[in-house]
Amino acid sequence: MQLDCKAQAMVAKANLCYAERGEVERALKIYLGADYTMQSATTCDVASQFCYRVSRERDRDAELRARMTARAEEFALEALRLAPAQVDDAEQRKGLIARYLLQLAIVYWARGNRTTSRLVEDMIDPQHLGPETLYQQSVFAALRGEDTRARELMRAFFDTTRSTAAARNDLRKFVRGEPDLQRLIGDASWRYLVEDE
Repeated sequence: MQLDCKAQAMVAKANLCYAERGEVERALKIYLGADYTMQSATTCDVASQFCYRVSRERDRDAELRARMTARAEEFALEALRLAPAQVDDAEQRKGLIARYLLQLAIVYWARGNRTTSRLVEDMIDPQHLGPETLYQQSVFAALRGEDTRARELMRAFFDTTRSTAAARNDLRKFVRGEPDLQRLIGDASWRYLVEDE
């Protein structure tokens, strides 16, 4: 239990290093440390999403982006490997596996492995994708050029997971910085999703 709490604290610290300070290498090192401290599918999934996002930031060094893409795939596969032992409840396990498969499908698509991405996506039972996955679903839709669907999914994510203006504004900051949404967020139809209240 103590190791699990320590790993969670390390993940929170890594998130802060990246989101507030832009310290990519330090954040990655902390994520790796958290995984070493207590192997967890959840930690691997968060680390995969972090690595993926950095890999899509066009102003980053090409070598760093390539390394982060590879890391995103490694973490996503590790999350899937660890998922069966994460929870005892069968329904919760199905939800976790669906979420981790979604992340892997996104990474494969971004790496140009479209066929593999589709095969992974076919393994996902949509009824097991909870509201917490709507952000990732939106990113995946944008990545595939499904612009209207991307906006609808992001709006659904706002509506189901953010009940206060402060929480919505925190999310808007993250949406404004999401690399795969950059070509969309200037459109008037995205105003609610990017402009603070």
